[in-house]
Amino acid sequence: MADAQNNTRSLSGIRPHSAAEIRLRTQALEIQHAMKQREKEREKEDQRLDTAINASDVRSKKIIEELEDLSHDLYDQYDQALAAFINENYDQAIKTVQAMFDMMKDDGGNDLEKQVNKRGGRVYDFSDPVDEQFAQLLDPKFKVASFSFAPRYGPLFLQSQAYQQKDEMDKALKTIDEAITWDPYDGDTLVSRAGMLIDMDREREGAQALEESYAFLTTPTALGHYHFFRGTYLIHKGNTPFGAAHLVLERDFVDDEVTSSGDRLLYGLDHIFNRPGQFSSMESKEARRKLRRAKEHVEPAHLAKRALIQALREMVEAQDQEMIDDLTERYQALFTGEKDKKELGNVLAGRLDNA
Repeated sequence: MADAQNNTRSLSGIRPHSAAEIRLRTQALEIQHAMKQREKEREKEDQRLDTAINASDVRSKKIIEELEDLSHDLYDQYDQALAAFINENYDQAIKTVQAMFDMMKDDGGNDLEKQVNKRGGRVYDFSDPVDEQFAQLLDPKFKVASFSFAPRYGPLFLQSQAYQQKDEMDKALKTIDEAITWDPYDGDTLVSRAGMLIDMDREREGAQALEESYAFLTTPTALGHYHFFRGTYLIHKGNTPFGAAHLVLERDFVDDEVTSSGDRLLYGLDHIFNRPGQFSSMESKEARRKLRRAKEHVEPAHLAKRALIQALREMVEAQDQEMIDDLTERYQALFTGEKDKKELGNVLAGRLDNA
């Protein structure tokens, strides 16, 4: 058994596309559509400045004028950084993101935004409307929180992935930690960070980070990656049956492009233990039964459901069809019970009886 356990280390190189990479590459496929929407986003950012920033003195007003001009240029820079990442020019992506943040400094090197965000709450840059719902549920000061005038979370997230692609893991971890300060509730980011730690052989920290991420997993990709990283962690610790069960569950939450990573690991386990089909042929139902008995996470967290439903409810009220479709698809992928379906139907119909 010891030899087999040690041999599973050879499987460490098999890992899924990171949640961040999938998100960024998806963004790239839609970049032309995003460019068309840029002016609308800029209008929203200008409105956000008017409501979220304290402009009580002349200096603040002057800074706000600078921020309004900067915000337009910064979004253009972000598009350039994203394009560089997609073209696998990781050095250029990193350089462009750094230039963005340099632009946000005044002549004395101070962060312009921090000078005007004086309301007492933290400053957020949410990547997902669901994350704002987490903040409402968990941050008692959220009502006085401010919102970033410029992209903060996204560029840092992108930069961390560029460092990871270059195998500069210390820089990748430092940068993703900074991204999390702007959006501490994004499940994709949190599970990606846990995966980084596990890849860096900081498995104990990675396992703890993975556990802490679970409540915030509201996309199928994030949940699939949770099961992948939890599975590899357990396998490396010698708990192969439960680790393999997690890898099997990955199939329930990821698309065809990603599934091969978990499958390759399962076939590798068959070979290492000389038991053809024992792991690779395990059914999802059996894997769920094993993990429930071991009190491992299987279903998404209740907190994640609350945040997702509330975000969907707000999008229905706002009649934002694009976001309604996205959140509905995510909900249906994660919550499949009859009560879940009924609650979704009520929300989509605009009924609030399940609020």
